[in-house]
Amino acid sequence: MFHYKRSSGKFIQLRVFRLQNHLKATIMKLTPFVLCLTLICAMVMQPWDKQDFLEISTVYFKARQVKSVTAISCFGAMDDFWLMKSYLGSGFYVRIVTSFGEFNVSGLGNCGVVVDARCEEMVTALIEHKDINAYLLTNIYWLFLDENSESIESFTNSSVLQNLNVLYNNRFRKVDVLPMTHVAIGYLDERWRLYDVHKPYREASVMWQEIACCDEDLVDPKVMKCALWNVDKNQKMKRDLQGFAMPAATVV
Repeated sequence: MFHYKRSSGKFIQLRVFRLQNHLKATIMKLTPFVLCLTLICAMVMQPWDKQDFLEISTVYFKARQVKSVTAISCFGAMDDFWLMKSYLGSGFYVRIVTSFGEFNVSGLGNCGVVVDARCEEMVTALIEHKDINAYLLTNIYWLFLDENSESIESFTNSSVLQNLNVLYNNRFRKVDVLPMTHVAIGYLDERWRLYDVHKPYREASVMWQEIACCDEDLVDPKVMKCALWNVDKNQKMKRDLQGFAMPAATVV
């Protein structure tokens, strides 16, 4: 009986050893697949949070030499309080807007408005505001931060831009986002991508120009300044090309 128990113990140890080796071999086989899946998931936009919202808007507005920031937020009271403290700590005058009953932005100095564009109700209320076109024609820098809703299978920058193009053509249908305005739209994938947008005339579709510098990360202040310089050097040409839709007739 003693010999039998001893043999059984060796047999169990052998089986455990073989099982461990098999498990290691399986893990080694699965490792490339897991790494590939992780890389693909990293490419898909992760929902951005208040820290991302603060980071990109702060860098953008500082590069634009903005002094006063109005944030249209959907985060909630505690996060709004954190945003206010953070903007103040970065040297901005700040106002957090959660409704448009008293929406009022001065265009006399360099002012910025950052919009959490994931909130459809807030964006709709903003673009339907009776004075929105008057605000756009003042010296205000607008930054709409949206989300990338692309799936893993269809994720490409071009398809995201196509979706945003459809969305903002609808949103800005009656809004004068003309060449003299300062409107940027951004979304987050593996890093922030921003676009300068305008309509050549009131009834036109939205035109997009990427705000980029050597495809570097825009949260770097030096990269942001370089990217905005690349966009701003085309401002004069953009404004010279502004047109107006005019009815016309030919008599023969």
